[in-house]
This record gives sequence, structure tokens and C-alpha cells, in this order.
Amino acid sequence: MTGWHQTLLHGDNTFSLSPDCHEQLEAEANYGAGRLLFLQDQFVEFSRSSLPTFSLVQSASKRFGNTITSSLWRLVGALDIPALGIVSQHPHYTNGDFDAADPCQYFIRSRLF
Repeated sequence: MTGWHQTLLHGDNTFSLSPDCHEQLEAEANYGAGRLLFLQDQFVEFSRSSLPTFSLVQSASKRFGNTITSSLWRLVGALDIPALGIVSQHPHYTNGDFDAADPCQYFIRSRLF
């Protein structure tokens, strides 16, 4: 951050912002970004128009122009059934950080899971 930016910023830093407040702000930012990236209710209509399969995630990724990971996350969150999604690296195409003993990077749950 350059010097002139500092005079314009009056927000909290990591010392003055409580962890609970930070978590709430992050959740609100994620909600707002998700509504923009997935065109508000259009994604919910799209996701409920078919069975929740990986092909639907791939179609959503192409249709809404987002990554497969974010599309999976959004799809699982939009489902009104107990559902889960797991994000991991492909064991044959890793970036060097892959741990075969603990491959799960994210475990995504629907509200009813």
C-alpha cells in the first residue's frame, strides 16, 4: 500500500477487528461475490433443473464462466438435499503439495447435510 492510500483507509486491522466480526465480514463478502458471479437466482434455477452430477458442475462452470471448484461449491450450497462435495488435487497432476494420505483440501456440505 502506498503512502497516499493510508490516509484514505480508516478500516480495522488484524489487531482491532475481532475474529467473529472478521468471519462475518468474510461471509458477507463471499455471499455478495457469489450473487454477482453466479447471476443471482439464475444459478439456483439452473442447478435445480437437473440431477446434481459432476457433468452439471462442468456445465455450470462453462455457462457462468467460473472455475469448476467455485461451481461445485455453489452447487452443493444451493441444493435442498443432504449433499457434499470434496475438492482435491488430481493424484496424477499435482503441483507438488499433494499428500496421498490426506488428499482432501475442502469438504463442502449443503445446509441439510
